[in-house]
Amino acid sequence: SQQTQVGRLLGNRLLVGIGLLSYSAYLWHQPLFAFVRLYTVEAPSANLMLGLVALTMFLAYLTWRFIERPFRDRQRVATRGLFITCVSMSLILALFGLGGAMSHGYRALRFDEKFVDLLRTAQESPFVKKCHADDKKYIEPADACEYQEGRLSWAVFGDSHAVELAYALSEKLRESGQRLKHFSYSSCAPSFGRNVEPGKKRCPEWARDALEYIAKNDDIKNVVVSYRINAALSGAHEGVYPNLPASVSEKERTAVWRSYVQTLAYLIDHHKNVYLVLQAPELPAEMEHLIFKSKDPAGEIDGVPAAWWQQRTAFLKSHISELPAGVHVIDPADFFCDDNRCIAARNGTAYYVDDDHLSINGMALVADQILK
Repeated sequence: SQQTQVGRLLGNRLLVGIGLLSYSAYLWHQPLFAFVRLYTVEAPSANLMLGLVALTMFLAYLTWRFIERPFRDRQRVATRGLFITCVSMSLILALFGLGGAMSHGYRALRFDEKFVDLLRTAQESPFVKKCHADDKKYIEPADACEYQEGRLSWAVFGDSHAVELAYALSEKLRESGQRLKHFSYSSCAPSFGRNVEPGKKRCPEWARDALEYIAKNDDIKNVVVSYRINAALSGAHEGVYPNLPASVSEKERTAVWRSYVQTLAYLIDHHKNVYLVLQAPELPAEMEHLIFKSKDPAGEIDGVPAAWWQQRTAFLKSHISELPAGVHVIDPADFFCDDNRCIAARNGTAYYVDDDHLSINGMALVADQILK
């Protein structure tokens, strides 16, 4: 009968053995896969993943054979002793984890001071939590943060790539007594003029309200627009690099690009000086990871190959002629890349916070280009 066949299948020694090891394998696989993914810049190969599976099962067997089985034998391990051991180990692990969190992974113990000094330059804006909107923290345009004293004349608008730019540019404007207003919304791809289903995130609503506020404010003469546009057009590169992302449909890509152009045209039509900052080259891994893998943190740390970035930006570059006349385009790749590679850090200064956001120091170079 079918029940007998199922019973024989489930009673197979191999399947029973896998079942016995399953919990230990579950505990081992996560740290093994996570550490390898952190250590390797590129996505792990199929052979490496198969090797990790084999290592997971081997370690699972050792754990089951020498830890799990003995602890289940009450003649060898008393219940009270087991309880005390578990509580003690949990306390030790909790204290170790707390120490790691407070010391940023025990950096001072693991790395030379010059690596830690370089990492300190990978600074994000001190106002990111206060001034950057998202689905849980909607900031009305009138309540958007303003930086510096003096007359209001600048605005920075976009997604999270506008955050450090707003702060870095405001620091450059300090000497001339100009004030800047910061408008940014997390993970908010160009959406101005798009019809979005009810119940979706409030990004399109925010974009419309913020742009209308900027357009009607006669004090704001200059507007800087900055998006992670290549991710919006083709998808994020995390987890697929060095392959090119292709997770965005042609229909969605067309809608994003149309909104991107429409955003710029709307500001031009309202007589603003518009500066478009193209997306800076992404990195093959987190900035912290690249720093701690570098041989010379005081020298240059490579990012992605220039050829990869050219392919990544192919759609944007082939359509850039469609941008409205009068828009000043600043391309960070012009000063972060040469013919062969793009740079993540130079002369003891990190230009990125993570794998795609420029740091304050990186955005300071962009701000210099804007003010030229």
